[in-house]
Amino acid sequence: MKKLKEKFGNIDERIFNKLKSIDRQPIAKYNNMIRKMDEWVEEIENLKCEIELLEKKIINYGKECRLIYENNKHLEKKYNMIFNVSINRKKLKNNMIVNYWMINLKYKGYNKSIYLGSEEYVRKIVNDEIGEFDYLEKEKLKNQIYDMCYDKLYELVIREKNLFDKKVVFKDLI
Repeated sequence: MKKLKEKFGNIDERIFNKLKSIDRQPIAKYNNMIRKMDEWVEEIENLKCEIELLEKKIINYGKECRLIYENNKHLEKKYNMIFNVSINRKKLKNNMIVNYWMINLKYKGYNKSIYLGSEEYVRKIVNDEIGEFDYLEKEKLKNQIYDMCYDKLYELVIREKNLFDKKVVFKDLI
């Protein structure tokens, strides 16, 4: 901002008061606007100080967070759980194809397959749990199984030291 005069002219107050109203308005407006701009400049300077303090806090918190993360990142691997629900199609000796549902769990860098049961068994359990009697499409059924099993599976992952040695069945997860 180009430096403006601090006060419009140096008109003596006695002369200013004798001016016509129409002549006083721009002078008064200018002086009021200059005062307001000075207040804003001061406010900006105060806010800059506050911003500097906050930036220092952010830097310090960032350093502390990095240290905490580095010291505890093993926990992320230990408890991060990824799983999906899938269908395993098996051809029987009589050439009949049967669908078996399962959960493929991945955590601690290992994979574990959890057998849920046959198509008929899984549909019966899911329908009983959600009170649905219509035939669910495969994707909707997968989503229902995922939603039903997530919390219990997560509890098992956290509670059990070695879930890979434990036999888990569908009933354990609902």
